[in-house]
Amino acid sequence: MALVVAGSYERFVFGYRVDGLPSSSSSSSSARESGAAAAAVNHAFTLDAHLTQCKSVAARGGFIASGGADDLVRVYHHNPDGALADLGTLAGHEGTVQCMELHGPSSSTEPTRLVTGGQDGTIIVWSVNAWDALKTLKAHRGGVQNVSVHKSGAVALSSGADGCVAMWDMKRGRVAHKTKLKVKPELLSFTPSGTKYYACAQSRTTITSAETGAVCGVFDAPSRVMCATMAGSDALAVLGLEGGDVVGYDTRAPPTKHALRITKAHPTRVKGVVVPYDDHDAGVAMGGPAGGATSLVTASSEGVVRLWDLRVAGKGGGAASARDIDEPVAEAEGGGRFTCLAVMPCALPRAVADVLSAERDARASDPAERAARRGEEKQRKLEKARAKAAMRPARPPPVKAKRPSAAGETADG
Repeated sequence: MALVVAGSYERFVFGYRVDGLPSSSSSSSSARESGAAAAAVNHAFTLDAHLTQCKSVAARGGFIASGGADDLVRVYHHNPDGALADLGTLAGHEGTVQCMELHGPSSSTEPTRLVTGGQDGTIIVWSVNAWDALKTLKAHRGGVQNVSVHKSGAVALSSGADGCVAMWDMKRGRVAHKTKLKVKPELLSFTPSGTKYYACAQSRTTITSAETGAVCGVFDAPSRVMCATMAGSDALAVLGLEGGDVVGYDTRAPPTKHALRITKAHPTRVKGVVVPYDDHDAGVAMGGPAGGATSLVTASSEGVVRLWDLRVAGKGGGAASARDIDEPVAEAEGGGRFTCLAVMPCALPRAVADVLSAERDARASDPAERAARRGEEKQRKLEKARAKAAMRPARPPPVKAKRPSAAGETADG
C-alpha cells in the first residue's frame, strides 16, 4: 500500500491510500482481468496545514512535509496504522516555500535532512531529528523554484527565477558550479541513477549528464509540461501536460515517438505525476513501457487523483510499441485544486520497523514496565468508571410513606 500526499490551493494537504499496486512479476493480461477490481484509491486524511495555498510537499520514510505561501514549513509523521502526529512548524524563509525534498542515506532508513527552497532566494537544510536549520544558502535572485538532492547526499541541484542551474557542495554549503540557461527551467531533478538530471522548460525536456554537462536527450511534448517524474529507471520519462494528457518517452530511443500516451488523463491540466510503490527495499515495480514503472498516479487541478496501470500500454517495447490508454484502474474525487504531489509506502522502512519492534519487545519483557502498564490500565478503567458514574442522572431521595390513621381515631389523637 502506498500513500499519496497532495497540496492544494485551499491550504489543505490531502492524503490518499493506494491499494492493489501491480508487481513486476504479474503479466499485462492479468492486469486487464483483475487489476481494476483489486486497485483502489481512498481518501486517508485532510490536514489544515497552512494559512494560504500549499505550494510544495515531500514524503519519505513516514515523514510528511509541506511548504506554503505563508512562508512556513509544516512537518508530520504518518504511522502504518494511519495515525498522524503533528511535529510542528518550521519558520526560516521570508517568502513562499516553493520546493522541498526529504533525503536519507538509503531508501530503507528514515530521512535525515529536509531541504527547502523559497521565494526569498534561499535554500535551508533542516535536521530531521532536531528540526534545526543546519545551513542557509543564498541561491537564486528572484526565488528558488526547484531543488533536488543527489542520492548520495553529497551534492544538490537547484534552479531559480534567474534562469540559472546551480550544483551545490552540500558538505561545504557552497556552489560548485552554476550555469545560466537560455530558457528558464520550470522543473529540475536528478534521475534515479544520479548520473543525469532533467530540466523542463515550456514543452521541452532536456536530459543532461551530471558529470560532463553533455546533453543526453531532448524531448518535445505536444504542450507545456506541468510536472514530471523518472522513478525507478532512467529509461522512462513521464510528463504531465497542460492540456490534460500524460506522455512518456523512452530516453534511449529517438524522441519522435511516445513510449506512452494517456489521452485526456484529466479534463484540466495535470498538476502532479508520481510512481507509487509499497516496499522501501524493493522499490518501484518495473515492467511497464520502456522497461519502466508499472503504475502511475496523477492529480489535476479539478481535485481528482487517478491510478493508472501502465502495463496495458505495452511491456518494455520502447517508443516503437506506443499505445494509447485512457481508462484509470481507480480514482478518488472530492479533493482541492491540487498544486503538488508526493508519494511513499504506508509501511515504515524495514530497518526502522525492526528497531521499533525490538524496543517494544524489550519493554514487554521488563517487569517494571509490565507493572507500570498494569497500573496505567487500572487507572484508565477507574477514570472511565468515574466518568460513567458522573453521567448517570441523580436519583431522587426516597419519599417516606405516611401511616394511615386508625378507624375512629381523632385528628388530635
